[in-house]
Amino acid sequence: MYMPEPTRILIVDDDRGNALLAKEAIEGYFGNCSVDIAGNGKECMRLLGQKAYDVILLDQSLPDVEGLLLFNKYKKAGFDIPTVMVTGTGNEEIAVEAMKAGVYDYVVKTADLGYLKTLPFVVQESLIRRQMERELEK
Repeated sequence: MYMPEPTRILIVDDDRGNALLAKEAIEGYFGNCSVDIAGNGKECMRLLGQKAYDVILLDQSLPDVEGLLLFNKYKKAGFDIPTVMVTGTGNEEIAVEAMKAGVYDYVVKTADLGYLKTLPFVVQESLIRRQMERELEK
């Protein structure tokens, strides 16, 4: 029987509580997935070197690097992975800059945690978009 590969997601967020809530929301939605958490940019780069990921959820404010700088760093290093910027501060300038740089989507964390309901859909949209891009390349 054919079992599809689990969707592999990397959450890069220094707020462990937020990261675990996001992980729970995604696992609850996808079921067949593997979610890793990196607490900073250095850990993110280490994990990218060890495993392949289908989507990255990237916090803009990390203790060692800004999310957008980290995004550009791993893109330059050859990691072309759909990325969703997830941030606690809804800064339109950063959102525009991120989208121009190639980030797939931008989600603002809300105090009421309502964003966790939309996060799995945003991840799914990113996966669909990547699949369509690959089809077009063929």
